[in-house]
Amino acid sequence: MNAVPSNGFAGTVAVTISGLPSGVTASPASLSLVPGTAQSTSLTAASGAAAGMPAVNFTGSAGSLTHSAALSLTVQTPAPPVTTAPDVITYHYDNARDGLNAQET
Repeated sequence: MNAVPSNGFAGTVAVTISGLPSGVTASPASLSLVPGTAQSTSLTAASGAAAGMPAVNFTGSAGSLTHSAALSLTVQTPAPPVTTAPDVITYHYDNARDGLNAQET
């Protein structure tokens, strides 16, 4: 993020972040931008964060001036863990060696 000076403006811009869904955090949670100096923030979703596409709002203020910009954030549900077949510990999968694999789907 970068504050670009315009029309002689040279003040610091305080940026707040709102609209984050439950389980999503911003680091840092607010910014103080000096015009011409880039600064970044990271959005992190916890494993239990709600899936969806919320609009996250960044609002910059300096004195009586205010400007907002919306960011479309996509939070996806994590893929289920990969399951593997059970280990083959004896011939034909069991002690009776009859070929029964009771854990096979």
